[in-house]
Amino acid sequence: MKGKITTFHCRSNTPNPISYEVSSLEDLDRKICLAQEVYESKLWDNPLVRRSFFEHLTLQLIDRQADLMAIYCRESSLTEERFLREFSRMLHQIKVYEREGALRIEPLAAQSFNDRTLIKRLLPLGPIAVFGASNFPLAYGTLGGDTIGALASGCPVIVKGHPLHAGTSAFLAEIAEET
Repeated sequence: MKGKITTFHCRSNTPNPISYEVSSLEDLDRKICLAQEVYESKLWDNPLVRRSFFEHLTLQLIDRQADLMAIYCRESSLTEERFLREFSRMLHQIKVYEREGALRIEPLAAQSFNDRTLIKRLLPLGPIAVFGASNFPLAYGTLGGDTIGALASGCPVIVKGHPLHAGTSAFLAEIAEET
C-alpha cells in the first residue's frame, strides 16, 4: 500500500501544494535487488565510470539549480542565501570525491608500525542505505556526503529521503537517475 507525503511551509503556516508518493515495501525490495545487481555487475568498480558520473552530475545540478532552489526554499522555509551555501557545499563534496576518491586505484595512505602496515583503500562493500537528515536537505540528503562517499567507493546506494523535504529528495534522486 502506498501513501503520500505533503511537506509544510512553516513561514506561511500552510501545506505545500505537491504531495509525493511513499515507496511500498515491494518498491524497496525491487530497489535492493537492483542495487545488488549493479554491485555484482562491477560497473562501479571502474574509477573512470565514477568520474564521468560525478562530472555529469555536477553539470546537471548546476543546470537545474534554480528549480532545486525553488523546491528547497518552499519545503524547508529556509532562505535562498542558505540554499546557495548548502548547494555550494554539496557541489564541493561531489568534486572532492570525484577528484580524491573516484580516481584513486592505489592505496590512499599507508602507515607502518612495528609489525603491521595500515593501508586505507576505497573498497566497495555492496549496496549502502543512506537516511537523509532533516537539518541539511542537500549536504546530508539524497546527494550529500554519505551518498557521494559510498558511490565514490563503488557502492550502489539506496536513499531514504527525509519526509520534511520529500520534494528536494525526489528532485535530487531524479537528477541522479537521469545522469
